[in-house]
Amino acid sequence: MLRKLEGVVGLQVTKEEKWVAIDLIPNSFVINMSDPVQVI
Repeated sequence: MLRKLEGVVGLQVTKEEKWVAIDLIPNSFVINMSDPVQVI
């Protein structure tokens, strides 16, 4: 799940039921693969 809030720079993702800020790479795309992909 992704979340974008006003006043927050970058994106946040859920990890272990907590929202964690992630750094964005300049000149890149964010692709949301959703449920079909899991981090192993």
